[in-house]
Amino acid sequence: MKPLLDFVVFADSHLGVYEGSVIDESGLNGRLMDGLKVWDEVFEYASSKRRKVVVYLGDRFRSCNPKGYVRDLADEKLKRFANNFIFIVVVGNHDYYEKSSYYHSYGVAHLFDEELQGLKLFDTPAKFGVDGVMFWGLPHGRSMDEFYFGEEDFDSNFFNVLLFHHDVVGAVYPSGMKVDKGLSAEEFRKFDLVLGGHIHMPQPIAGCRGGFIGSVQQLKRDDEGFRGYWDCRVSDKSVKVVEVESGAPKYVEETVELKNGDEWKKFLSEEKLKNRVKGQYLILKGVGNKSVLKTVDRSSVERELIDGCGLRFCTFEANTKESYEFKMPELRESKNKEEEVDIALNKMDLQGLDKKELRRVGLDICREASQ
Repeated sequence: MKPLLDFVVFADSHLGVYEGSVIDESGLNGRLMDGLKVWDEVFEYASSKRRKVVVYLGDRFRSCNPKGYVRDLADEKLKRFANNFIFIVVVGNHDYYEKSSYYHSYGVAHLFDEELQGLKLFDTPAKFGVDGVMFWGLPHGRSMDEFYFGEEDFDSNFFNVLLFHHDVVGAVYPSGMKVDKGLSAEEFRKFDLVLGGHIHMPQPIAGCRGGFIGSVQQLKRDDEGFRGYWDCRVSDKSVKVVEVESGAPKYVEETVELKNGDEWKKFLSEEKLKNRVKGQYLILKGVGNKSVLKTVDRSSVERELIDGCGLRFCTFEANTKESYEFKMPELRESKNKEEEVDIALNKMDLQGLDKKELRRVGLDICREASQ
């Protein structure tokens, strides 16, 4: 069956200046440059595949009020896409300057019409058709009720695609928090395909084809799993999706047991370790007693590892959970410090000892470790 349309879709780049990043060879914040390079990667992929349409599902920037030079750099990417593709953009919550207004960071679209001829901006609920596919764009903060689904308006002869940037009831954030307020999946089921931004973890939407595509790169340490963009082919009422993982750096967590305080230097001397973290965002957790951890100059460790291992970002932190808590498998199911101490006391089964006093001492240890 002949395809109606092939298009690439990505979301949630959150471009901005991130604390602790390296200074890139360009002289700018490394995390900012990593994000911009992902835009270049998507552009090169779509160009090599001869895609006619590229879709972006919102949240270009980390800050709702990005610095001027960050906007300028991002707008250059925007122009490049709009000059070479039909570039469909949905406004996300980080794209608005203020929550109470509809002023957004795509104002450039109204200033440079001739340079952005390919840009189709959904800053209000609307639709746009191309090659038998009808794209319905729902920006953040707007409701499905703002679409008019009259018989003459919603044409079932088209392949209807909903593009949105919003919470959906039942979706799960990378932190594990489940959404209980937002749009209902029931409202999506008349569409042939739904593609969502806003929630960074890729996941399906119940009863619908498609779902949240996830952020185009890892933005936080809990952003585990696939991060990239989708290459979609639609034909008649069928759709095929190819997930393409982006080449952006990822968060890598490593643990080092500090006995003398300098054990972290093995990352500088052992090639296997160095290659594992090279070019990535390293979270290094130091395990040891409190006196040893106090001797480590955190900022010096981070600088030496960044330079010596070619990291894009590094943070050294004391892993107090491993260092001070009772090392028992049962604690993995605990929800808070008090529950951890209670589980440990019951497991110890110390007859004749004052459990209330032990509990008090245990909580004091936990509090001290978290300071």
